[in-house]
Amino acid sequence: MKNKLNLFLSAVLFLITSSVHATVIETISFLGDNQGVAESFGFSSGGVDLTVTAWTTNVNDEQTELVPWQLLSGDNGVYNGSTGLGVVSSDNDGADLDGGSSGSFARDPDEGLLFVFSEQVNLHAFTAGDLSSNDDLNFAWVSLLSADSLDASNLFVDRNDGSDHYQLSSGTFGYAFMLWVDGNDDDVRIESLEFSTVPEPYTLLLLAIGLLLCGFRGMKKGR
Repeated sequence: MKNKLNLFLSAVLFLITSSVHATVIETISFLGDNQGVAESFGFSSGGVDLTVTAWTTNVNDEQTELVPWQLLSGDNGVYNGSTGLGVVSSDNDGADLDGGSSGSFARDPDEGLLFVFSEQVNLHAFTAGDLSSNDDLNFAWVSLLSADSLDASNLFVDRNDGSDHYQLSSGTFGYAFMLWVDGNDDDVRIESLEFSTVPEPYTLLLLAIGLLLCGFRGMKKGR
């Protein structure tokens, strides 16, 4: 009986582990038709919805925040072009995601794209376009405080991998992420994101309980 129970528990653990590791990586591409500027754009893949909005901030060379993050609206916002996503933050601003000058926030702010998923995901990678040797990207986890305020915690700052495909560290879990730039010579487009969904703990627990109950019933019948 004890050997049967141990064998069954091992099988349960194997099934749960397999369900976690059988990860399907979804890719959302932002390439395609030019859709111009909007306050937000929506995307979907694998049953997960994604909303993208545009924000601005102002930091100095030491990454001290001089102006808190502000949501762009009206005629400014996310630029959804044929070569990827960018930000338009003023009438005189270009369509790329570009950094600004710490001494001139009103005219030239630092820009960011906020990606908010409808459920928790593991973000694996993103692809940047128009990337040159002087372009550095920043990546942050985001806590949404309200519809137009947030708190960002940087995972990395001023990173250039020498490639347009940025692999993120294992276990980059969350609902909201910010890709942003702060250098006056940084200007890029975001072409795609790669992510996978995260199994809810209670789902795995219910699976384990269900398998255990089935197993115990089978063992009782076999006596």
